[in-house]
Amino acid sequence: MSTDDLSVQSTHGEPATVLEVSGVLDSDTYLHVRDAIVQAASSTPGCLVIDIRALTVPAPSAWKVLTSAAWLIRRWPAVPMAVVADPARRAELDNEKITRSVPAYDSLDTALNRLAESQDDKVTRRIHTTIRRDIGSPIAAARAAVADAVGKWDRDFVSLALVLTTVLVRNALVHTSADPEIAIEVRGSDQLFVAVSDDSSDVPARVEDEHGHTRAASGLAVLTTLSRQWSYTPRGTGKTVWAVIGPEEVARFTNPEREV
Repeated sequence: MSTDDLSVQSTHGEPATVLEVSGVLDSDTYLHVRDAIVQAASSTPGCLVIDIRALTVPAPSAWKVLTSAAWLIRRWPAVPMAVVADPARRAELDNEKITRSVPAYDSLDTALNRLAESQDDKVTRRIHTTIRRDIGSPIAAARAAVADAVGKWDRDFVSLALVLTTVLVRNALVHTSADPEIAIEVRGSDQLFVAVSDDSSDVPARVEDEHGHTRAASGLAVLTTLSRQWSYTPRGTGKTVWAVIGPEEVARFTNPEREV
């Protein structure tokens, strides 16, 4: 089979993005389906529902594409995810133990209602912008966009968010050919995520010299020191590198002498 035997259609709305996947899921289309799920999760305003009622799966083990995608998005963008399946497909999901991590429901309305109930750290603000690398100062443009977005939510977070933005955007400019795509996301009342997407599938890694030493102020070292957590999420041929901060990290950054 080929990807010509697959159709993926997304409908964005509140409170969810619905991804309708039809055709054949096999070894040729597996990665295409996984990447489509991750991409949809990265852009949804709330939760993600995948309608698989028109999807044919010759080998039931291929259903693991759902748990693979769920694992990739577990921290970023960490949106709730479920599937809509008819009884036969739901039985296959149960047999493959997919429903242990990805719940399955028999209707779209049921899936939407259950996902809405399960959103503990609901996204309360999300802003996306793309920075052209060929402008005079892309890092300055990125910082201005982030300062504006974060300042409208909580000005106390601005200074630290700008440091993370500088690191993430600079890495994208130096190590990839993409125009950095920036996402600012607030979860609950006090978690801020700063994320930058690029077109490289290379795993972020600290560069060491022949003696195993790294630069004291390497970008990833800065992320490790200043953020609560950072990591990356593969997406198609590229990735999203993200970092999360909260009031504790902001207080430590603002007043390093103070114990938080």
